[in-house]
Amino acid sequence: MPVKYVKLQKHGRKGRKRRIFLLDGPRDNADKFRQVLWGDHLTILREANADYYEVEWAPLSDDPQTKYIRKTHTTDDRPLEIIFVDVGQGDGAVLITPEAGTTERVLVIDAGKDDHMARFLRERFGSYGNGYDFSGALITHTDSDHYLGFKPVFDARRLSDTGADAGPLFRFGTVFHPGLLEGPGGPNVTSWDRLGGRVEIDGRNYLTDLLNSNVDVRRRFTDNPDEDYDFASVVASIFRNRGNQSFKMLSNRHGSTSGVAGDTRRFVPGLAPSDTGGGYSVQILAPFVEQANGANALRTLSSYGETKNGHSVILKLEIGGFRVLFGGDLNDKAEKFMLKELAGLSRWPRRASADHARMIEAGRALFGADVLKVCHHGSEKVTDEFLQAADAAVFVVSSGETGGHVHPRPELLGRLGKAGRTDQPVILSTELQRSTKPDDDPSAVQDAVDAVDTLASRSTEARIRDLKERIERLGRTNVGVYGSIYVKTDGTDLIAAFKKETGSHTDKWFYFHYTINDDGSLKLSDTV
Repeated sequence: MPVKYVKLQKHGRKGRKRRIFLLDGPRDNADKFRQVLWGDHLTILREANADYYEVEWAPLSDDPQTKYIRKTHTTDDRPLEIIFVDVGQGDGAVLITPEAGTTERVLVIDAGKDDHMARFLRERFGSYGNGYDFSGALITHTDSDHYLGFKPVFDARRLSDTGADAGPLFRFGTVFHPGLLEGPGGPNVTSWDRLGGRVEIDGRNYLTDLLNSNVDVRRRFTDNPDEDYDFASVVASIFRNRGNQSFKMLSNRHGSTSGVAGDTRRFVPGLAPSDTGGGYSVQILAPFVEQANGANALRTLSSYGETKNGHSVILKLEIGGFRVLFGGDLNDKAEKFMLKELAGLSRWPRRASADHARMIEAGRALFGADVLKVCHHGSEKVTDEFLQAADAAVFVVSSGETGGHVHPRPELLGRLGKAGRTDQPVILSTELQRSTKPDDDPSAVQDAVDAVDTLASRSTEARIRDLKERIERLGRTNVGVYGSIYVKTDGTDLIAAFKKETGSHTDKWFYFHYTINDDGSLKLSDTV
């Protein structure tokens, strides 16, 4: 069946904001079924009349429905899409390229700590009959709130009609990583040993055992790695998912080239300009690999944890006039190191000095963006100089309510607003956009209490089973609307959208709409 996409409606009559709906009938006064968003996939059944298409909504679900949409609200073109998934405490994003059908590329960038990403991918891609093939999975660094959620993703299975195991539900072409993969520990293994060990060269400590190839990964992780260690358990799941899985390191020296002579930039394989026809690209900015004794190496950044975080994979997506920067868990020590290196400085410059201004300008050439996925969940450990170099107008914070991290930090939110480009910088947070019910169901609580009283006087297997069911109901999610943030762009327009707290299907989305002015500057053209 033919496919079309929801068109971006920029303005309604007399400046009124226009939303687009699927309708219950092929006419303007039909009941609204659901508000739809720019780029939503539409399976066209036929022309209902001169003005409307008949649409099969959710055709791969268990409950497809026939609805209608005005023809002028559809298009053959599709925007590039980034979903910053509400994974709770952690990072998790899905990049979907604008090609249609089987030619689309999908890159899963981190997966949080729990099963939120797995549930999102099941809802979005799980209904494909033979499973789904993703271009790649990217583990930006080995902190568990970035990688552990990949375990239920890699472990997800599909079943045949007879209920037999029919293989992995999700398959990945390549697993990308920063070269520092935390190996299994043991009684005599130090933290640094788990990253291959530190080496002192010319008075500085480096990590030189970078895992660049499949052979390197299998040297540190056997086919049956010790699953008592979190990251090793994820590697075991990767091996089970696809035994000949391809692993590739990404850095400023590892990845695909543009194919242009003299261009030293590196890109995510499959997302270089030569792969996409130049319409968009995803550049690798970090980890920032140096040469030490003629070998590739990553400098240690004070503590073990700061080194892992500071050498996150940092990406910059460019499409048309828009740029999106993925900040990983970058920290102040890594930012200072990279900004100094970019400006050719041996020490951190004094503020308001010529070197300080030159450093920010050099940083802006590399890190400058319109949308910034804020580093380290909104930690305060970020430099003002990096924020000035990023020069973003939209900030996306991925954080959760557990762990006592106080992310996003209140003072960091203030700094983002101060550093933001345009008169109205926008700060979006998966945690703050999430809507939860104010109270648990009091009647369900009382039911469970009454059941306990009954059980105390009359203990039967049926009553015990009933009590368990009541308690399970109490344990169900208290989330009304998840705080995932959707960024969509075709290079000319960009929206940053999230679901409203209403929970209504016909009053579902709020978004900021950006365009590019003639002078190349960013313009907030509408909110809907």
